[in-house]
Amino acid sequence: MGVWTEQAPEVAAQFAQHGFQTENELLRQQLVRVVAGTWAKEDPIAALRWVDGFGSDSMSKAAMGNLLFEWSRNDLDAATTYVSQLETPEKRSEHYSRLVLAVVYDDPAKAITWVDSLVAEDRSDAMYTNLYAAWLNRDSVAASQWVDQLPKGHERDLAATQIVNAVNNKSPKEALPWALQIEDEQMRDRALGSVIRGASRLDLNVLRESIDAVSDESQRERYRRRYFGD
Repeated sequence: MGVWTEQAPEVAAQFAQHGFQTENELLRQQLVRVVAGTWAKEDPIAALRWVDGFGSDSMSKAAMGNLLFEWSRNDLDAATTYVSQLETPEKRSEHYSRLVLAVVYDDPAKAITWVDSLVAEDRSDAMYTNLYAAWLNRDSVAASQWVDQLPKGHERDLAATQIVNAVNNKSPKEALPWALQIEDEQMRDRALGSVIRGASRLDLNVLRESIDAVSDESQRERYRRRYFGD
C-alpha cells in the first residue's frame, strides 16, 4: 500500500477505503494508516481532504494519527498551523497529542519547546503524557534526568507517573522513589498501585513500603489483606 500510494495516491486511497473487501476492521484501519501517512509526505492537504471525507470515526482517527505524524516530521510549522485553526480546544488538544509523538521522535528537546509555545488551553495532560512516554521509550536516561530537574507541580507529576509506568514491571525498587515524589494524592496512589503490582512478584520489601505509602486508608488495607493477609 505504501508503494502504491507513492505511485497513485487517489487510487490507493479509494481501494483502502472502499475496495478492500474484509470484515476485519483492524486490517482496514491499518491500510488507511499506511495510505494517509505515505500521502502526507508528498501532499498533506490532499490527504487531509481524503480523511475529512470518512464517515467512520475509527477510520478517521486511524488515518489522522499517521497523517499528522508524517506531516509534522516534514513541516511542523504547517501541521501546527492546521491544528491551531481547528474549532474546538478538545479537537486541537487531541491532534496536538498526536503531533508531539512525531516531534519527540525527531528531537525531544524541540518537543518540549514546541509544547511550551502552544496556548495554555491547548496543552492537555494527554499531550504531556505522550511526550514523556515517547521520550522514555527513546532515551530513558536523558528523559529521567530532564524530569528530575522539573519544579514540583502537575507537569512533574505527569512525568513521574510515566517513569513509574515505564520501569515498575522490571524494577519496582527504581519506580518507587518516583511514585513517592508525586504530589497529587490520587495520582500518587495510582502510581503506587503500579509499583505494588510489579513488586508483588519481585520485591517484598518494596511491596510493603509501597503499600504503607498509599494515602487512601481503605485501599491501603485492601492491599495489605491481598498481599500479606493482614
